[in-house]
Amino acid sequence: MKRHLLRVFIVLIGLIALFGCEQFFGANMFGAIDEPDPVAIDSLVEKLDEANAASSISRLNDAVENDTFFADLKASVSASEAAGEETNDVEEIVTFLKTQYTDTEGNPVVVTDENRDIVQDAALLTAKVNVETTSAAETIDNVTDLIIAATAEEGSEDAVDFDSTEDVVETILPASAKPPTVDGILAAKDSPEAEAAKEDFIKLVESLQEASDAYSVFGSALITEDIVDGEGNVIDTEVTAPDDVNMGEVAQSAVVAALVDTVVDDIATNNTLPADVSPAEVLFELVFYPDDTEYQDVTVWSNPPKLDEEGNQELDPETNEPLTMSPLDVAFEEEGMENLLDASGLLDLLEGMFDEGAAATEEPEQ
Repeated sequence: MKRHLLRVFIVLIGLIALFGCEQFFGANMFGAIDEPDPVAIDSLVEKLDEANAASSISRLNDAVENDTFFADLKASVSASEAAGEETNDVEEIVTFLKTQYTDTEGNPVVVTDENRDIVQDAALLTAKVNVETTSAAETIDNVTDLIIAATAEEGSEDAVDFDSTEDVVETILPASAKPPTVDGILAAKDSPEAEAAKEDFIKLVESLQEASDAYSVFGSALITEDIVDGEGNVIDTEVTAPDDVNMGEVAQSAVVAALVDTVVDDIATNNTLPADVSPAEVLFELVFYPDDTEYQDVTVWSNPPKLDEEGNQELDPETNEPLTMSPLDVAFEEEGMENLLDASGLLDLLEGMFDEGAAATEEPEQ
């Protein structure tokens, strides 16, 4: 698990190298536009119309660029929860957006030249809304800060040493998703403070899972073109991103979301959990209460075998031991995520970086 966390840093450092700090850390997902007028949330939601999807999505694209939009949207959700309403504005927006890229059974729609722009915009908006209306946004920002600290020159004011996985978790997770400590003692698992942190942690994880699915749809909807040699053999595939999308920010968020989604899916797939317990809840207890949980036997990562293109087990060339896949290996095998990373320029960098990085990273001392 520690090695997997460290390999995330390798990927994100690659992003920084590609896009530069200013573009990578200070970008907005849909490119720079003039600051729009304040958004009336109720009016925006009321005007969502599947029959006029292009207009509705255009209004949403304008709305998300307003500095107060997501704060106002979160406030409307809080008001709905306080009033005991069955749905809230975030759920209605996301439900509308998903109708543009999934069918009635929840499967991705077939992307054509006619619907490509709408599918791409709807998927990116779904990811953005899920991230920005939960503490997932702060988590992604914290990952960025962690990368800066982990790559800073020794002795600089930004440099930080991470001696354990706990140090990494403590830095990445926002305060709202961590049980508080008093005089170094963690709040009891059944305390109101821990329950509140668990609720926020679960929302964070589930929003990143939703975002990961949306980023995958976006990647699958990108334009691809096979590159052939003189004999007509396909030797590569070129993936093109929309001109108005900042792939630095998209890739940054997508990598974090895909990692979380892959780990949580693995927990759900390879363990038998009670019907009323989510994998995110299990992960919360394993992270914060590993000695006080009934899920101590849960496998957090199953280390699936690494197979070649013909389905045969790959072996370490030096030890002849079977190779296994990390969460990032699995996440990047998915076509949509692979296209997204390719369009961002990161995929070529990763091809050489994974092998070198895996050999260079050492497990931190506990």
